[in-house]
Amino acid sequence: MYNYEFEELSLLGYDVAPWCPACAQLKERFSSLAAAMAVYGGEVDPTIFHVKEGSVRRYVSVRKALEFHAYVSNTRWEEVEPLPSMSCMAGLFRLSLWIRWTHGYPRWDLGVLSWGSYLSFAMETLVTGLLMGLVLVLLADCLCPPNISRKRREQQHTQTKCVIHALQQWLRNLF
Repeated sequence: MYNYEFEELSLLGYDVAPWCPACAQLKERFSSLAAAMAVYGGEVDPTIFHVKEGSVRRYVSVRKALEFHAYVSNTRWEEVEPLPSMSCMAGLFRLSLWIRWTHGYPRWDLGVLSWGSYLSFAMETLVTGLLMGLVLVLLADCLCPPNISRKRREQQHTQTKCVIHALQQWLRNLF
């Protein structure tokens, strides 16, 4: 079973410059650390970030595997103030994990084939788009009704009168 709950996830991000030998070594250390600790790691610009419990914190310490390990496992990240400007990014990250989970749950836990999961996502996207479009059209019509000219209004009024007159004649003949 795959669990992508954001509150239980620990993530470290790092910056890698392709021309920098130290960055290449950092990438190797990071990969081995992520594999050993079941921590998700990835390249981020411009520095190292730790994401946990919906908060993003900047990692400012020695760039060695033991320090990374201590930062995550000894919860030293709690001593660092979360970045307020990154709360939106944390929300997007949470959304991406939810989308990944909703795609993975039918596949891995229920045994649905990949194409079935993709087909359901496509249908959900179409239905959601149609509903959103309908709501937007209704809002636009309510907030900005179409401007009908006076001549057009008189034509519609005349047509309505003719329809009402025809219905009245029909009802008289019926009874």
